[in-house]
Amino acid sequence: MIKHGSVSQISLTLTNKSNQLLVMLEDNGNSYDFFKCLETSKGMGLKNIVSRTKSMNAELKQHPCTAGNKFEIQLKDVVC
Repeated sequence: MIKHGSVSQISLTLTNKSNQLLVMLEDNGNSYDFFKCLETSKGMGLKNIVSRTKSMNAELKQHPCTAGNKFEIQLKDVVC
């Protein structure tokens, strides 16, 4: 995020809801379509994010933003 997106602020929010852990990550950097970039990326960074998310039985979503980026990772069946 900081390296490629010109980010100066990052917000991380964790919420426990009905045995699910929601991780919200927001930044003020350059907006981009994560999944579109994933299709064309030759590097391993974005692919590693998807791989690690799947290994935790989690779901990764990107919410549309006019500025910056907003991601949600939903981990299921988490007991906190």
